Amino acid sequence: FYTSEMANHVTTEWHDIQVKMGNFVPIELPPTGEEVFQEDMKLMEGYEEKKHHDDEDSDPDFRIDSDDDSEAMKKYREKRLNELKEIAAKPKYGYVKHITKEDYVQEINDAPTDVFVVLVLYQDYLEYSVKLVEIIEAIAKKHIFVKFVKSIATKTIPDFADEHCPGILIYKNGEVVHQMIPALPELGGKKMSEIIVEFVLFKKGIIEIDIDYDPRDSLYKMNIVKTHKQYREDESDEEERDTRGYMHTHHFASYK
Repeated sequence: FYTSEMANHVTTEWHDIQVKMGNFVPIELPPTGEEVFQEDMKLMEGYEEKKHHDDEDSDPDFRIDSDDDSEAMKKYREKRLNELKEIAAKPKYGYVKHITKEDYVQEINDAPTDVFVVLVLYQDYLEYSVKLVEIIEAIAKKHIFVKFVKSIATKTIPDFADEHCPGILIYKNGEVVHQMIPALPELGGKKMSEIIVEFVLFKKGIIEIDIDYDPRDSLYKMNIVKTHKQYREDESDEEERDTRGYMHTHHFASYK
């Protein structure tokens, strides 16, 4: 059997056909944010304190400690369940919704209170617009409490220029709180990736991820190396031109 790792765990129609034919092994998709949340709820609601061993129960000192531990665990469990219930009451999304200019007020201005709305303005004929939409679709599945929407730029803002695509506007309570227009310079340019986009949204307080470094730093270092290499090549070319000029002048001077 063959395996085929697809970008962001997104499969193509051809790949799906190969899986049905038995030529490819199906890709194991990571759990979505909703699945993780539901599993957490199930574990907490089904939680039961473990019974103590008989020999431990026979020890009065241990019994006192275990009663204290039991009470502490009970309080923790109640607190955690309350937190999960609060989370369960929040609006959940987990996908990217396509909107038009007519949907703008309902989907963005009238979004639930304190919910971040990330609007991606793109053109479906521009390579990096399409790439950003694909990345956002993968991110939306993991961060279900953020509302992600996309819209063809010129159908929402008639004069929106292609060079500003893709663009990102982030709203909260009907107000723009962040904007990246164009978005590519802040998202790593042509090296844009899912982890970079996640990191930028994390730094802006839109999502939560466990990361302690800026993934764009490696791109910065690569650019320094590339720039230095180009400088050395340019310097070498200049030296070669100077040498040719000297030899040319010296050669003809000998015939004067």
